[in-house]
Amino acid sequence: MKLNQMKVIDLSHTIHSDIPSWEGGCACILKNLSDYDDSNAKVKFRIQDISLPLGLGTHMDTPAHCFKDKKTASEIDITNPIYECVVIDVSEKSNANYLISKSDIKEFEKQFGFINENSIVLFRTGWAKYWHNQHKYRNNLQFPSISEESALYLNEKNIAGIGIDTLSPDTINSEFEVHQIMLGNNRFIIENVANLELLPSTGTYLMVLPLKIQNATESPLRLVALMGGQA
Repeated sequence: MKLNQMKVIDLSHTIHSDIPSWEGGCACILKNLSDYDDSNAKVKFRIQDISLPLGLGTHMDTPAHCFKDKKTASEIDITNPIYECVVIDVSEKSNANYLISKSDIKEFEKQFGFINENSIVLFRTGWAKYWHNQHKYRNNLQFPSISEESALYLNEKNIAGIGIDTLSPDTINSEFEVHQIMLGNNRFIIENVANLELLPSTGTYLMVLPLKIQNATESPLRLVALMGGQA
């Protein structure tokens, strides 16, 4: 892959105090500890502090998010942080109650070929159109999600992980089956993925680098897609 020929697509939402969160309310607090005008020195600095849940914005759920003795953010293997990815687009038929089915995945494979081992499967539901409206995006934690059958099918393919353009692949009314299946098998989950409409169904690579925070079970991501290069 010739990286200098790749087009870079940012799949991360900007983090600020008004973005949607699972819990609701103001989740990110950024404050200045000292500012440019506070100093009489020749070189002035703005020094800041941030407080935010690690599961805010575009982020990774690690296996330790649900399982005590599994990998945390600092233990995620980054020997090869670039993954092949596919985008399964159900945006034309999804709604708040839509459950992405095994049939959706098999229809994708019938058209584009089988999903490869160690790839990342991204689901475009179209829900990201509500990102700038907390009330609509959160929707009492009811949004397009992924079926248990789908998660089991993908797990059999030995993928690296999944991503979705909603707060979670599971809703509040589920038993969090997708989290249990994916994380329980040492795969990861990426939530609140942005700009999936800019990616083709196949032929894209993802760079996935969680922050190396000891004992962190979630981590914000600057998720980047690479497309258009040659192997």
